[in-house]
Amino acid sequence: MDKRKWLARSIFLLIALSLYLPLLLGMWKYDADNRCVQASRALFDVTSCDFTESTGISLDGVWQFHWQQFLNSTALNSDASIDKEPSYITVPSHWNNRYFFNSTYSTQGYATYRTEVRLPKNMVGKPLAIRVSSARVASRLYVDGQALAQSGQPGTTRTAEVAKNKPYTGSFKTLQSRITIDVEVSNFHNGSSAGLNLSVILGSEQQLERLQLRHQVVDWLLICFLFFTSLFFLGRWLLDFKQRADGALAVLLLSVGCFLLTSSEKWMYDLFPHMEFDTFARFANISAWMVYASTFFCAYFLYPLYFRKWMIRTVIGLTVLQVLLGWLTEVYMYTPISGMLTLLVGSIIYAYVIWVFYRSYRQREPGAILLLLAVSFWLVFILHWGFSMMLTLNPHDLPPVHVPVFVLLMAFGLSVQQKTLTKQLNETELAKLRHQIKPHFLFNAINTIIWASKRDPQQARDLLLRLSDFLRGSFDFDDRDVLVPFKKELDLTEAYVEIEQARFEEELHVQMRIADEVLAANVLVPPLIFQPLVENAVRHGVMKKDGGGTVTVRADLEDGFLVLAVEDDGVGFSEEQLRAIASGRFEQLTEDRIGVGLNNVRLRLWKQYQVLLSISNHEQGGAKVEMKIPYK
Repeated sequence: MDKRKWLARSIFLLIALSLYLPLLLGMWKYDADNRCVQASRALFDVTSCDFTESTGISLDGVWQFHWQQFLNSTALNSDASIDKEPSYITVPSHWNNRYFFNSTYSTQGYATYRTEVRLPKNMVGKPLAIRVSSARVASRLYVDGQALAQSGQPGTTRTAEVAKNKPYTGSFKTLQSRITIDVEVSNFHNGSSAGLNLSVILGSEQQLERLQLRHQVVDWLLICFLFFTSLFFLGRWLLDFKQRADGALAVLLLSVGCFLLTSSEKWMYDLFPHMEFDTFARFANISAWMVYASTFFCAYFLYPLYFRKWMIRTVIGLTVLQVLLGWLTEVYMYTPISGMLTLLVGSIIYAYVIWVFYRSYRQREPGAILLLLAVSFWLVFILHWGFSMMLTLNPHDLPPVHVPVFVLLMAFGLSVQQKTLTKQLNETELAKLRHQIKPHFLFNAINTIIWASKRDPQQARDLLLRLSDFLRGSFDFDDRDVLVPFKKELDLTEAYVEIEQARFEEELHVQMRIADEVLAANVLVPPLIFQPLVENAVRHGVMKKDGGGTVTVRADLEDGFLVLAVEDDGVGFSEEQLRAIASGRFEQLTEDRIGVGLNNVRLRLWKQYQVLLSISNHEQGGAKVEMKIPYK
């Protein structure tokens, strides 16, 4: 079997397993936790359940549903009457059935959910607790008519309601083996869904404390991981603005972290206790949209050739629209529009991004296979979260493995791509280095050899050999990151010096002070790291001085460093040039392209060793350029 086909099938199998296995595990756990429950209409018999081993008993099933009634808060509703024939509704669900578009009840309204529970005899008189995981958007919990806890303030009108959909737990003791649970819920602020949309969980106090602690640990581990990794990629982008994919990935991870703060346990309310629901909802919807938008731009910055300008403008326009809708419209109107827009456009974005990564993989783009795996795991995470909400499963029942795997795969994929692109950039810069052998130098060298052939044929032959050595040394390397022995770089420099001395005769003097230990140590250096400095000293230093001058080339070993210095007694750098060099503005050294060679050496030296090139003037005239290369 072809290796690429085998790899593609393995990836597909891995994605399928990562998608369905956690869902099956979550459903199996859900079934195991509730196997002991005997449920009928508005009655749960948990007498055979163990209140010590599991993390709680989900009261999922059919509850009584009293629409537009608060059975316990009669002061808020003078028309409340339990004599009315109740309707029934499945918990968890949305009373407006938003996923099927056949609303039975209006999204705006209030109601009481009621059920009875039969307890084991050994739990009578013991501390028990009930957890309301999610009730949109305000609720209050009662047991046998006694108020235990609430989230927000349920009301019969929009002004009376204080919206705050945060999980909460109410503790109680009872001397009865049969209890009545009421949950009063109102919704006048959320335009997309209403009601008990996650499980109501019954258990001992210790059980639910363990459950809450597990949720807290999982959430904060993920949130901290996302925020710290986003800072890492943000730092990489700040160090090199050209790596825009790092910046987009930082925004993506930050957006997911913000979204997690507004979902599940709603930790945003713990960070900002006085935050209003409207602000909370806007923040949640915008952060959810930014997850999709930043994923799109991350893919665009990685493979821009696969995107069209109208697509970029569309996503930018939709992002602006989301923000404007979020801050200029009522939350009740904004939430359904934003949710539908995010769902539809987000699905298209992810489908296109996966197609882009798959196409780049087929085109054998660097790191594409890792990026394809990463975005596939990310899609699995989004699907898990969406399925768990739509199937009324708690997202915490799914193993939180996809986010770390996504981040690691993206990091490796970006590293592979950036390394390959850096290598290609090196090859481009290598061509520039080779082009630094300027045509006028060859022209002058050939003229010098022709002139010497008339006066001294032997010298002409020697110069031809040195020119041949110089050209061979300049072109005889394929990868600029491969180090070469210093002796080879020195031979190249000496060949250049001999040709220039033959040309300028008495006007140019070169002193080579190379320590024997340097040659004995066989130190490795980047190619073409030394000769450009000597050429710069000759052309822009002593040859611009009346009568010429002297260039001194020095190489020593000092404290584990190879110290290479090129000094001259020529005209030196002007004050303006020194200021430009100090501030890194080498592009301002335009005179005879004096800054090209220096900047090239400076950048390569920093990239290879993270050391600086020292450039200064002598007080008595002339200039000095020095570098220290760690040779061990």
